[in-house]
Amino acid sequence: MMWATVCADQLPNTERGERIYDICGACHGARGQGDQSLAAPPLAGQQPSYLLRQLRNFRSGVRGDKTDTQAQQMQQILKTISIESDWQSVIDFVATLPLPRSHETAAGDVARGKQIYATCAACHGSAGEGNESLEAPRLAQLPGWYILEQLRKFRNGTRGAGAGDGPGGRMRAIVTTLQFDQDASSVSAYIVNELRR
Repeated sequence: MMWATVCADQLPNTERGERIYDICGACHGARGQGDQSLAAPPLAGQQPSYLLRQLRNFRSGVRGDKTDTQAQQMQQILKTISIESDWQSVIDFVATLPLPRSHETAAGDVARGKQIYATCAACHGSAGEGNESLEAPRLAQLPGWYILEQLRKFRNGTRGAGAGDGPGGRMRAIVTTLQFDQDASSVSAYIVNELRR
């Protein structure tokens, strides 16, 4: 399928989004389930407003720096899919996908993770459901490897350090309070083992 063909089509939003999503699915999976080998997170089940904000952040360079391979890849893809109405079509399609199911468990001190998560719950919700008014994404469908990687990126400033990234800046401040390796694994284990359905 050629991109020009997709652009020329006049399709309903979700159908258009499904056709465009072929490009996204190469990394994020045909059902939006993500792919650890490509460091691509699941998209299914995530808040539409969060997905749109992250696409804008990637395009503007607010998210990711030259050391962030995934951000660099996203920025290149967004040169191909550059029209925001196309992004919205993809997001509308992703909203129709079922939540990814997993039998994954994560190693870590779940009891300690529950204690730490009490702070996270103020923004992300007690069940990891997210809070759009606070710009806090849903966590309950995310795999442990992705949670850990994002916590590392917030800690080292690869994520959340860009000008205009208020939610990312708040996350960076919170992550600095963690005894990183132990606490990050614990909170990830709590989210994956207790909140993920």
